[in-house]
Amino acid sequence: MKELLARSNEALILDQVHDAVIVTNLQGTIHLWNSGAERIYGYSKSEIVGQPISRLYFPEDTGLLRAAVLGPLESQDLHEVMLRNRRKDGTEIFIDLRVSVVRNRVGKAIGYSGCSNDITPRRRAEEALASAYQDLERRVEERSRDLQAEIEERTRVAAQLQFSRERLRHIIVNAPGVLYTCSPDTFAATFVSDNIEQLFGYSSSELVSDPDFWDSRIHPEDRPHVLSAAAQINESDSFSHEYRSRRVDGSFRWVRDDATLIRDPGGKAIEIVGYMQDITEARHAEEGRRERERLELVAQHLLETQEGERKRLSRELHDNLNQQLASLVLDVSGLKSSLPESRKSIQRSLHELKKRIAGISDDVDRMARQLHPAALEQFGLGATLKSECTALSKRTGIRLTFRCQTPPRELSTEVQLCLYRLAQECLNNIGRHAKASRASVTLKGTSKGVCLAIEDSGVGFDPSVLPRERLGLRNMMERVRLLHGTFTVDSAIGRGTRIEARIPVTEARGAETSHTAG
Repeated sequence: MKELLARSNEALILDQVHDAVIVTNLQGTIHLWNSGAERIYGYSKSEIVGQPISRLYFPEDTGLLRAAVLGPLESQDLHEVMLRNRRKDGTEIFIDLRVSVVRNRVGKAIGYSGCSNDITPRRRAEEALASAYQDLERRVEERSRDLQAEIEERTRVAAQLQFSRERLRHIIVNAPGVLYTCSPDTFAATFVSDNIEQLFGYSSSELVSDPDFWDSRIHPEDRPHVLSAAAQINESDSFSHEYRSRRVDGSFRWVRDDATLIRDPGGKAIEIVGYMQDITEARHAEEGRRERERLELVAQHLLETQEGERKRLSRELHDNLNQQLASLVLDVSGLKSSLPESRKSIQRSLHELKKRIAGISDDVDRMARQLHPAALEQFGLGATLKSECTALSKRTGIRLTFRCQTPPRELSTEVQLCLYRLAQECLNNIGRHAKASRASVTLKGTSKGVCLAIEDSGVGFDPSVLPRERLGLRNMMERVRLLHGTFTVDSAIGRGTRIEARIPVTEARGAETSHTAG
């Protein structure tokens, strides 16, 4: 039950919900009761929490709790049903209930959650309408048998009733949007639901009293195409458009406006019935999504450009400068061998010069690998990572273990380069900052992709604070994100660091090999 109560910590938020939200355990004891439930049922939280849910039912309806509410949940986690309930004062109400199973983290059912709203006025209106229609039909039939002269009146009344039923059906189906009716000729409003004040800040009477109210508040940039589309409603019998409309405070909100043209039996247009919904947040979310996609494309292009430049510089270092250094080493060796044996001091100097040139050549080779790993294209990701681990172990004396479970053959160049750069940055950080005596690098295929994990026994750091020297780690996070992967950092001061990247690919399983450097 602690897990059920933990889920109920959202009660403060749920109190802002207009509908009733009720949470019970499996035995039907109420554990959450929001302000919407207080308004609909009349019980305060202190009166009802801890009581059985059956208090909301009439005694003769308690059998419905199992048959109509809980029974369907044995085969599905969510369903909707209309029920009769009882308020605190004993009066009956009708509700539209959406009930679902509450499960804990391991998927075990621990209770039920229900969200309901009071549809009593709608139910009463529907019953009254049905009763009125039946009564009218009976009266028309009686009069038609006796008075042939009233046949024309009966037709008119039936048509008027059909029109009223169509308008009421449209209003009910499209609630809780802002409902309205207007003239098909001038578009002047004849009825607007009161919730227009919540959306735009105007009262419904302001809209009805001003025939130009609607089109005068459409954004100037949207007005031409909106009015043009609205003028076509007589041909299409419907109108659906998204545009900006001005609120009472002068700001503009995006709305979706859907309307239907109502015709009489003779086909004459007599009224437009429609509703409007505020879609501002949805529009902003869509614009944000498009901007994120644009930025991702820019970031991907920058990374590709950067890698291309690194590759060019790497080749120039390796093919040009490093070859010249190698040639210089050979020249020094030849010069040394041609000197007389008596020139010991000159030979020693040449020997030291040869060592320095060889060291510079090693540094150039290391820099070339840092800029672009040529071995990655020639030997693959596993062999290249093994070489990097061996190089770090030789430079620092750290005992470094490398394990590789062969990644898929179709692993793309982008994925290989991303994982190599991640390992390269992590190994550099271990060598510079970790003060570790041992570390490990593991590359393995998984059922959904490929995983690279780097661990060390060093001093660790606080992942919530990434200083300037760890900007490379931020870049790796972005690289992994661009490939739709996940990047995690587990570290703390004094207990080492584990960094893991998972990137989705296919057929990532293979045979495992291991190598220990140092």
